[in-house]
Amino acid sequence: MPSPPLLFCDSDCLIQIFMVNQVPLLKWLKTQYRVQPIIVPEIYSELSWNGRFKDQFDRPLRKAVSAGVLSIFDYFRPEQMPKHLSAPQAAIMAKAITDTGREYNLIVDLGEAYSHAACVHLGAPLLTQDTNAIRTLLDQGKPTAVPVLRVFDLLALAFRRGGISEKACDTVRQLLSQSTEFLPPAFRNASFTNGIKTFDARLYDESESTEPPPPCLKFNDPLFLSS
Repeated sequence: MPSPPLLFCDSDCLIQIFMVNQVPLLKWLKTQYRVQPIIVPEIYSELSWNGRFKDQFDRPLRKAVSAGVLSIFDYFRPEQMPKHLSAPQAAIMAKAITDTGREYNLIVDLGEAYSHAACVHLGAPLLTQDTNAIRTLLDQGKPTAVPVLRVFDLLALAFRRGGISEKACDTVRQLLSQSTEFLPPAFRNASFTNGIKTFDARLYDESESTEPPPPCLKFNDPLFLSS
């Protein structure tokens, strides 16, 4: 099964990645698996000026976009839609995404609403740690992105595949544990190497499975990437 071409990213995960200077992690994902990290314009706005962090992440955001590590999703650019769609079909898809985004924004925040909407219609995964938004959408009978990944899913994959060192991973864990940022329970009171033993990882290289990878049907199902 080929890797998804796009990985949509929520502001909460990108804030963590910027905080710990791990934009190279996104670059590694793109180089290793040809998966393009991407954000909807609403997330770009949230990161450019954040109520909590002000403009702290505006510069690294612009730098990541300028370098092509991050891309900004344009609803009405046909080339960002699935290649099998004709131009009229791509326009219909774009309208469906924006309509769903408006609908979702009635119950969850703007960035999460449009990120999940894009993922639902494009069949793309989402990097987010906002479990409240996921729970709210599911409780209202709304589909969410499938699967949903967390920063430590990407970190664990890169560690297992030699894309980042153990020391760098533990530095990330320590920096985040010293802040008020989300940490998966497995890493809250353990080193990275101990925490990864019990971490319920959702991201794998296809070579790590001895059987054909199962399809992703729920938000917390694992995703297998092909290099």
